Amino acid sequence: MKVLVCEDSVIGIYSAIYEAWAGKYNRNELEIKIQGKFNLEFFKEYITVAVSGDNAAKVINTIRKQFGAKFMYNVTMAMWSYEEDRADNVYKTIKYGIENKIKGNFLSYLQLPYIQRINDLYANVYYEIDHFYGFLRFSELDKGALFARIRPKNYCLEALAEHFEDRLPSENWIINDVSRNIAAVHVKYKKWFLIKDFTGDGSKDSYRDNYEDNDLDLKFSDEEEKFRSLWKHFFDSVAIEERNNKKLQKNNLPDRFREFMTEFK
Repeated sequence: MKVLVCEDSVIGIYSAIYEAWAGKYNRNELEIKIQGKFNLEFFKEYITVAVSGDNAAKVINTIRKQFGAKFMYNVTMAMWSYEEDRADNVYKTIKYGIENKIKGNFLSYLQLPYIQRINDLYANVYYEIDHFYGFLRFSELDKGALFARIRPKNYCLEALAEHFEDRLPSENWIINDVSRNIAAVHVKYKKWFLIKDFTGDGSKDSYRDNYEDNDLDLKFSDEEEKFRSLWKHFFDSVAIEERNNKKLQKNNLPDRFREFMTEFK
């Protein structure tokens, strides 16, 4: 059994899938695993696959052409999952479709365990992103930009960036995924961009060439402090003690989403 080891990214997974077809392997005795996300096993040969944007693009174009945009969207979102088995299940799903010469979306073939798994991964990522649409909280910095922190289990940043670019096109904003040290940065009326190794303390130069304010730091504005205080007061005032139901509240708003919410600080 051979194992292709890929980078923990969508491009990395697609690069490994390309290698599975381009290399001289028995594809029925092949697995794809993500670097750092598995334990070594006896009697398996591990082969590291280099990231290649060109090779990944070839796989993406094949998938989009043969299986359609909806399939592409769902599989990509499944790859945003934090689960360790996502790469191999994506590989097996695509392998099944190509070998059986299927045209169009076939993610309804739930009798196949790897396709069922793709649907489960997609649903988990989708619902977490949907939660953040409502639970994400922006704060105004003293330089006027909006700043938000999140700590998602799955990779949600790109979907959130697209969402808020559409809804806040006239604002400068940053969404920071603190668990992955990455951030989506949006300059008003421009396309958002992604940066890595974002510390949130203004020490990185990676966003400065694209951001109008080269002195960005994370101090709240006076207005932000005032509205935070007012919001907390409102939040406490409208509560009805007799109807307090902690269990229901945690079902609707789990604790892990509350870390950066203004009303819980």
